[in-house]
Amino acid sequence: MIVDPAILAAIESMAPKLIVPPEVDARSILAAITLPETEWGERCEAACFEMAYYRGGLWYKALHVRELIHRYEAFASCSYGPWQILFISAWELGYRGHPAELRHPEISSEWVVAYLNKRVHSPTGPRDYFDAWNSGTNADKSIPLGYINRAMEGYLEARKYYGE
Repeated sequence: MIVDPAILAAIESMAPKLIVPPEVDARSILAAITLPETEWGERCEAACFEMAYYRGGLWYKALHVRELIHRYEAFASCSYGPWQILFISAWELGYRGHPAELRHPEISSEWVVAYLNKRVHSPTGPRDYFDAWNSGTNADKSIPLGYINRAMEGYLEARKYYGE
């Protein structure tokens, strides 16, 4: 489970803002995503380059993506922090800081929650959050089962950690 105090503090701070059904624990959702993304935050200082958003990539054709790549170069094509939030996704939600600042849990957690609140539709359980985080929404036919199963391991462990 997560041991980094900054990640735990960010989870405690932002969990009340995550919209979840009564039977779903928001803290455990946020903690669980850090397992498949950064091994409970152990690799959260590393940025993950996403070629699809860089020059020649599938999403580069979008004007705002091209503008951000021009401004920040490869930094704009990366995901950051314990949750590995994509800079472009955070930007689309209103983030206006430098991409690398998303490494910090107290900054990235706000945009993780905003992303999940926007992309999870009619959730029935934790799996919907993990689906949306990995594939963009839980309301499509793309269901990343391997990712969801790994995150569910984290969710169950986090529930124990939080005493539930």
